[in-house]
Amino acid sequence: MSENNKMLAASGYRPYDYLSSPIFVDKFLAEYYPVSLVANITTAVAEGTSIRYGQEYVFKREPEAEWFDLRKNQRMEPSEITIETVTMNIGRLRGFMVKVDSLDYESVNGMKTFVDAWIKSAKRKLSEYIDRHVINAMAHGAAACNKGNAAGIKYGNYQLGVTGAPVTINKDNILTYMMYLGLVLDEQNAPKEDRFLILPPEARVAFMSYPMFQSQCASGTAPMTSTEKVPNINGFTLYFPSTMPSYGDPSGKIAFPIIAGVKSATYFAMGMQDVKAGLENADSWGKYWRGRSVFDWKVVRPEFLAVAYATIQI
Repeated sequence: MSENNKMLAASGYRPYDYLSSPIFVDKFLAEYYPVSLVANITTAVAEGTSIRYGQEYVFKREPEAEWFDLRKNQRMEPSEITIETVTMNIGRLRGFMVKVDSLDYESVNGMKTFVDAWIKSAKRKLSEYIDRHVINAMAHGAAACNKGNAAGIKYGNYQLGVTGAPVTINKDNILTYMMYLGLVLDEQNAPKEDRFLILPPEARVAFMSYPMFQSQCASGTAPMTSTEKVPNINGFTLYFPSTMPSYGDPSGKIAFPIIAGVKSATYFAMGMQDVKAGLENADSWGKYWRGRSVFDWKVVRPEFLAVAYATIQI
């Protein structure tokens, strides 16, 4: 038995217990959220082993306050608060099953090292899958008046692109389109806090002419992965995920959804279920490790999302 496996055994765990719930689940979720894009662009409403497939969650939306002009001795009438609820069903699953042959088991230099390496790969692959689908859901779930060639609930005078006629974003106009998206959110009274902007990695090139971005590149702090960010440009934190969805537009161009929003626009829930380790099969020498991730998301404030349908000109 390897030294690391002996240490686990001495602490009361069998070596493969490190792969089982709750040890594995707690470690996986603790490490998943800090490196995932979805943690930065959604509000996590539930997580952990308590989440079950098919479970229904009911949330209360935050009430909106009202203020009134007053005169001295004026009789006041109270405003009524309507409690709105949002329902989200957990209906998405991803699973894994791994076998470690008995001949290989002792050659692993400590099961903890083996699991740490697997978790690193697993969280990246699951994050890529979820990030891509959440971005796509936001693009389609944004309020109709917050996208298209008549965007803006007040005046409808922002041209943000439509199927067949995407706008072209380049270094000369990228800040202008950022401003348009911000103004569309402003017209919806979207919160200024936690605003983000999601762009394809190609858009980094369009920023290279701006001093702020140049200085970050020179210092090595410019974002190179989906969760690294450029803070506070026109009030947005910028993300450039490699998982950005793209669409083959009828114009023959490749178009992207450039998404501006706030975290409270989309809810996200995720947990792990039925994680088991040390399972054996009579037809095979070795131990099996399997589990399922249950998760889902829902756009609950579509008015707090704005989308430009665009091509990127490098």
